[in-house]
Amino acid sequence: MAAKVSVNQNVPKEQSQSYRRPGFGDEGPQGSKDRKTRVLTNMFELKTDPNMTTYHQYTVEFKRYSMREGEAARTEPLTGESNNNKRLRRHIFATFQKRHQDDFFKNVGVAYDGGPNVFTTGQLTLRGNNQASELIELEDDHDRAGKPNEFYIDIRENNNKPTVSLDELKVVLSGETFEWTFFNNLGLKMLNAFLHHNPALRYVQFGESIFVPENRSPLGGGVDLWQGFFASVRPGEGGGKGKLFANVNVTYTTVYEPNDLATWLCKFLNSDRVPAKLENYMRDNVNSVLKHVKVRPLHRPDCKTKYTIAKLASVTADKYKFMNNKSGKEETVAEYFKAAYNVTLKSYHMIETVGTRKDLIPIECCGIVEGQRYQGKQLTGDQRANMIKITAKRPNENKSIILDGIKNVLSLNQDKLLRLAGLSSSLQMASVPGHFKKMPEIMYSPSSKQGATVRPKPDDGAWNLRDVQFIKPGEELRNWLAISFLPDRFSEQTRNFLRDLANQARVQGMKIAQNLQQRTASIRWRNDKQTRDEIIRILQDAKKSNTGLPQLVIFIVEDENRNRQANNDQYNLVKRVMDTEVGILSQCVQAPHVIRINKQYLANVALKLNLKLNGTNSSVNLPRIDKVPMMLIGADVTHPQPGSNMPSIAAVVGSVDRYAARYAERHVEQFKEPTSGKKTGRGKEEIDTMTDLVVELLREFRRINKILPKVIVMFRDGISESQFKPLALDKELPYIKAACAKVEQGYNPTVTYIVVGKRHHTRFYPTDAKDADRKGNVKPGLIVEREITHPYLFDFYLTSHSSLQGTSRPCHYHVLFDENKFKVDEIQDFTNKLCYNFQRSTRAVSIPAPTYYAHCAAKRARSHLNGRLNMTKPEFASRFPMYYV
Repeated sequence: MAAKVSVNQNVPKEQSQSYRRPGFGDEGPQGSKDRKTRVLTNMFELKTDPNMTTYHQYTVEFKRYSMREGEAARTEPLTGESNNNKRLRRHIFATFQKRHQDDFFKNVGVAYDGGPNVFTTGQLTLRGNNQASELIELEDDHDRAGKPNEFYIDIRENNNKPTVSLDELKVVLSGETFEWTFFNNLGLKMLNAFLHHNPALRYVQFGESIFVPENRSPLGGGVDLWQGFFASVRPGEGGGKGKLFANVNVTYTTVYEPNDLATWLCKFLNSDRVPAKLENYMRDNVNSVLKHVKVRPLHRPDCKTKYTIAKLASVTADKYKFMNNKSGKEETVAEYFKAAYNVTLKSYHMIETVGTRKDLIPIECCGIVEGQRYQGKQLTGDQRANMIKITAKRPNENKSIILDGIKNVLSLNQDKLLRLAGLSSSLQMASVPGHFKKMPEIMYSPSSKQGATVRPKPDDGAWNLRDVQFIKPGEELRNWLAISFLPDRFSEQTRNFLRDLANQARVQGMKIAQNLQQRTASIRWRNDKQTRDEIIRILQDAKKSNTGLPQLVIFIVEDENRNRQANNDQYNLVKRVMDTEVGILSQCVQAPHVIRINKQYLANVALKLNLKLNGTNSSVNLPRIDKVPMMLIGADVTHPQPGSNMPSIAAVVGSVDRYAARYAERHVEQFKEPTSGKKTGRGKEEIDTMTDLVVELLREFRRINKILPKVIVMFRDGISESQFKPLALDKELPYIKAACAKVEQGYNPTVTYIVVGKRHHTRFYPTDAKDADRKGNVKPGLIVEREITHPYLFDFYLTSHSSLQGTSRPCHYHVLFDENKFKVDEIQDFTNKLCYNFQRSTRAVSIPAPTYYAHCAAKRARSHLNGRLNMTKPEFASRFPMYYV
């Protein structure tokens, strides 16, 4: 376990404010020479009325009220942050507000945030003690008996903060001072509540996004795709003046198609009817998808009751009997529904509902309630392909949709509530200055026909491998083996693929023995254990043969587009067996590429093989790295699907060569702290074993280079703004410092800590044709650091890549700590060049190489999960540090 160290013990006081912006890159020695431009961004300037100095805050509570015959009345708090609970609370509050529009809320602007807070533009005329409590009856939400559900609403003046001022927000906008509590600033929360209030009542709100049910597209399999608009108030540097912006972006979410459950299951199972008998795997699959889905009783059209599905019932309507108290006789569920509701069941499957009664309802009598997110569920290959077709909007179309959304959905300049709150918004995207970083030259072997350097194409930052050889070939490949999941009749194609792959690898400069030993084998996929045993048997046979164990095994797996689940199962098993049990390099290739051989695909596979065999494909000239021993670290945490008890996987990688091209990795599983005696997986972002992981990487660096790095630069992915201080500065930065002290007494390298942000909604659109690529996106290398960036913090946006489809998403970087005292333009240049140093690609990628490798390592480790995390064999990971690419 990593040592828990206070930041004050490990971080010099003079560096404690190093997260403040030291200047701008476009003014630096390199940046001043960059080509300047202006671009549009999906930020809309938001102005507040200077006369609106004070707003009011109220606390609101909701309780579900119920009274059963012969029992005392009961109340149950309606809490929880689920979208269903928020939507229900909004509905209750809207009913309450409408009832009192002419007294409590008269001439007052009101915004409810879906949680415990109500913000108003004036003081409410509540009754005694500045409080009101009332029972609300919902006519469109019934209990099991078909009677309207009742809820208590209690609203009172907030005792801790009865009034809200924007003064604190204005101080931050000035850029003169900053407190980390800003990311929980009450003024910002209030402005967002006003922004979302009316659209959330007209449409459907999930998080900070407003979705329009009418803007739906079917994906197939019972899943719809809804289009909506993310909207959030953000502070901006504003050219030194400080401004507020509404960040608006088109967004999408998957939802259950509203249908009767029998029809929905036919679509989900891709069948014209629901099979009378469901195989166990089909039942498990259906249960995992339908758990907690809400349905209405279609056989009672006047009833607005919502039931929650627990699972498919283990009994069927034609067999299960119960005593009908009204008729006084025992009858099946099917007989009951025919007699009571004149419903003749076509399918006898039933659901079991959540609750103590565990009601049983036939599936064709259940209607899926509209607007439930199909979240955390795995989409099929066809669904994913359909979603990409719909969502991959080119920049001009994306921009048009956003401009339409701010007028017709968010009503930014027409909403009466926003005017009451003193808010006015521009309907035009903000125009902001930017500058383009120069693309680096890519260095290959001097013996290449084309020469030692290649220049990426200015339009898309891509280059090809024609007439170039890797800068450093890996170990000589003398013996390999192919194991195919294809039928035996494809054995000739497998041999041809190996032959052509070996030839292409030679062309690219890999060391391939002239008498390369080659074996092929075919196996049939059965289940994990049987297939695992077959792989082990083939390898044992190879060990006994004259050629011995192979250095590398090529696995030919199922086509992902044809059968995504089979592809995943085969890939995960192969990597788990080869990495954690056997300790032999492996490379998976999908079947279509073996049957139809493509030279470009072979070249891409060779990129991975050379890395795995300890080679280096290319390099770029990075600042300072040739002058001082430097380690670049990347860190990422991947989380399981919502509701899963599987662990999160934390991966940390560290460069181990002078090119910062090769990265060793270490990973660990981590659980959230148990709250009820049971570990849960999803959600823990802090890498609390960072000290131990970095210690191992530093020792690996020293083993290879015979020296420890004097400079460490961390690129950390996955941290939100609210976690900058409590997670990054107060914990992980000290963990890194503690690791250095643990490796060697007195060892104290200088550290820079940079957060790599991908989960944001800022986009850029060129205004000059020379700044646009063929798809209309900004060309690679665009830096935006003014106007919309933080008034105080050291941040910038970099669009380092050219998007293959849709609108490019820039990366948002925050430099939180910098003992190395990089110049602003130097760190921007460094970051941009690292996006050309991802060794698996021949084009600029969207994030720096260390971050990308951390993502690869975490993804690879997840394939090792089999109830628990099986760890990679240490000697294997040490001998082949980049086995995971």
